[in-house]
Amino acid sequence: MLLTIPYSEDMYDAIDVSRHLVKGFIGRGRPITNLGLQRLMYDAWVEYYRDTGEYLYGDRILAWKFGPMVEDVYYEYRIFAAMPISFTKDPKEPIDRSTADFLDRLVESYPDATNIWRTGRGRDTIVPWKEVYEEGRHDIAIPFGTIIETECQR
Repeated sequence: MLLTIPYSEDMYDAIDVSRHLVKGFIGRGRPITNLGLQRLMYDAWVEYYRDTGEYLYGDRILAWKFGPMVEDVYYEYRIFAAMPISFTKDPKEPIDRSTADFLDRLVESYPDATNIWRTGRGRDTIVPWKEVYEEGRHDIAIPFGTIIETECQR
């Protein structure tokens, strides 16, 4: 049985989370790539749920060829292609202090933001992605319940 939690108005928009993360990497002189950001968005969701039992953001996480992707975040930064993201906008909605601290700690935990996928946990080790990925499809969402059951029960 998959766990589900209804959408809450208290969740952040994934774009706002991504903007905070990107600003953190730029501010530390270590800009992140879009692909690295996608991986970090997934890890952030998982870690936040583990810590709080709540969703960080409610945007769907899709199973794309290179791993979990948050579509709006991907399109926000696609102009950078595989290059490090050199600028971003401010979040539309402010992120509260405890969540900002959580995101900042996450940024600090990745000393080489351009090589996030090479940290020994590539897409093939992400069980929820492997369970739903289909070659050539970009519209398959990874169920949050599956992520919770396989990633957040540790």
